[in-house]
Amino acid sequence: MLEKLRRNLSDIPVREALKKIESDGLVENIPHVGSHISVTILNRLVKSLPF
Repeated sequence: MLEKLRRNLSDIPVREALKKIESDGLVENIPHVGSHISVTILNRLVKSLPF
């Protein structure tokens, strides 16, 4: 299913969406690697889990 979705998406809207959520601090873009969830957001998520 993911492959089918990838075939039907243009790179430009995805790139623009990633720039937007990067500006919101939700992801970090690492040049020549890609976008990853922000460490700050990941830490908040882990702290919110009921362990």
